[in-house]
Amino acid sequence: MKMKKLLIGLLALACVTAGSLGLVSCGAQGDQGEKEGAAGLHYQRIAGKDEYRVIGLGLAAEVDLVIPSTYNGLPVTEIGEKAFEYCSSLKSVVIPDSVTSIGSCAFSTCRGLTSIEIPDSVTSIWMYAFAGCSSLRSIEIPDSVTSIGEKAFEYCS
Repeated sequence: MKMKKLLIGLLALACVTAGSLGLVSCGAQGDQGEKEGAAGLHYQRIAGKDEYRVIGLGLAAEVDLVIPSTYNGLPVTEIGEKAFEYCSSLKSVVIPDSVTSIGSCAFSTCRGLTSIEIPDSVTSIWMYAFAGCSSLRSIEIPDSVTSIGEKAFEYCS
């Protein structure tokens, strides 16, 4: 029993250490319909639709991320909740014209993020989407955005 507790403790310590060193994947990792595509991105098919959402970066260490407009021949229309949360390696992100929604905490605490291009197709930016992006100095929000969630840009410079 003591050995089992010790092993669990060591595994927990290894996970915390790996996370602090940036050795684990960042962002949400869904288990339903998860697929890996270009640049190590993970996608999830949106229920009832012929569309995908980006749900994470996986183990890739992208610095300048360009999200593709399609995956498996279908449009990528959403950046999922917590998709890139804590991805400190991200410096810039280009979002394609196919995306209409940026989910809650999608880029939260991406401390290295300095620039992001939001296309005119985006209509909603959910709460805490860019919270804690302390290196993000400016952002242009297109007129197409009709909804910005609570604290979407909290703790941004």
